[in-house]
Parts: sequence; structure tokens; C-alpha cells
Amino acid sequence: MDAAGVLPDFQGVAVHDGWSPYWRYPTATHALCAAHLVRELEGIGEEPGQGWAAELGEWFAIACGQAATARAAGAERLAAAVAAGLRERDDRILAAGRAANPPPRRPPGRRRPRRSPAARLLGRLEGHREEVLRFLADLRVPPTKDRVAYCTSLSWWVRTWLWLLGRRACGLAA
Repeated sequence: MDAAGVLPDFQGVAVHDGWSPYWRYPTATHALCAAHLVRELEGIGEEPGQGWAAELGEWFAIACGQAATARAAGAERLAAAVAAGLRERDDRILAAGRAANPPPRRPPGRRRPRRSPAARLLGRLEGHREEVLRFLADLRVPPTKDRVAYCTSLSWWVRTWLWLLGRRACGLAA
């Protein structure tokens, strides 16, 4: 990505899907794309015992609606009570997710136990909590990478761009 000049000097808010190379840019402020998270939650919500995922998907719809309403009214921030209520409900849903996905036991001979997709998503949601909720803290930040919820993948764009650069560098037609 550095060679392609995609993000090296970017100093704004990068709303992205959490692809690991994006985190290597410390000058950017990061936000995770709600549309990507909701798609992951939908898949996990179909698994037995993962009702928390569907509830968190609903939470995102409510939170995005609250942010859009406040933004349309010209507010820079959500009302403190609204923001606190949304964070509190998010806390309760994540706690339900942790209860449904306790840490696995360490198998003999392995350094780290294998975690389920639900547990990995929970880890991202909790480990990058401020980035997940950035659209609530700063109404200038959209909840998704584009203005509609389809959210085309920037990581796909970057990989395609790098592929094209590689082909050109080797003298191959794009």
C-alpha cells in the first residue's frame, strides 16, 4: 500500500473493514465499517446460541439511525443520555456474547486454542471498541465507508490496485 501511495500520509478518519494492513498507519484515525460488522453479525446470528449477534445487528441499525437524526439536525455530538444509553446496551450485548462464547481450553501441544468465528468477532468488537463506536462519538464520521450500506470493500480495491501495479512492473498487460 505504501508503494501504491494509498494511505501513507493519510491523516483523516479511515473507515474500513478492519483488514490488518490498515492498522499500520498511525497518522490516520480509524473507524470500523458498521456495514461490514453487520454482515458478519448476520452470519454468526444464524449459528445456534448466538442470539446476541442478531441483537447487536439491531443495535447498529438503531445507533446509525440516532446518529443520522442528530447529524441531520446539525448536531456535532449525540445527546449525552442517548450516547450513554447506546453504549450501555452495547455493553450488555457484548457481555451476552462473551457468555455464549467462553474461552476454549488450551489443547495439548498448541500455543493458543482455536477460537470460533463468533469469538474472533467479539474480540475485534471489544479490542477496537472506540473504532467501532467512532460514528457515535463524532457525527462527522459516517458509520460505513460510503453513504449507502452496501459498503464496497476498500481492501478489495487495494488488493486489485497492488495486483495491477505488480503486473505493470513485470511488463504484463493489466
